Amino acid sequence: MRHLGFAIGLAVCVAGCGGGDDTPKFIGSWTYTSGSLAGSCLGMAIPPVSLVGQTVTIAKGTSSDLQVGTSSTCSLQFSVDGNRATAKPNQMCTQDFGMMYGAQTVTVTSWNFDTSDGKTMTTAFSGSLTASVMGLMIPCTATGTGTLVKDASGQDASMTQDTGTGGPDTGGGGGQDASSAQDTSTGG
Repeated sequence: MRHLGFAIGLAVCVAGCGGGDDTPKFIGSWTYTSGSLAGSCLGMAIPPVSLVGQTVTIAKGTSSDLQVGTSSTCSLQFSVDGNRATAKPNQMCTQDFGMMYGAQTVTVTSWNFDTSDGKTMTTAFSGSLTASVMGLMIPCTATGTGTLVKDASGQDASMTQDTGTGGPDTGGGGGQDASSAQDTSTGG
């Protein structure tokens, strides 16, 4: 009898103890509610550029845990460990540093996204670049931090919607992939 209790306890733990997939809480469309991108070139500060209103789209990756796309046309690979997603090092991303520096290609040194609830996320970024300013090539560093919130429409594309009510599909059939769902209600 004692062995049966142990076997049942072991089976329950194997089915539900840790080791789960942490990627779903990151997947979706996110918008910066605060944050900025700044830098330094030869000891001179690059004025901060606001990230507020910019978006980040995170999808399940094919050659990494996550594929992250930004409104500045970056597409980067991230790995996930618990509540943290971390960019694979040495990827390149084009960032806009404002009027004086414009769009520059940054080599990512580190970039993390942290979320425990899948609704609010913080981020910290650092990288290096060689800025072209008035024909001169200048070595620079870039840093950024911010807070993002998941858009209500930024749900995992595998979620379905009932086209009659616009609410989540409760399994009664007729649902569609959210990425291709159309509003067929007569409310206009």
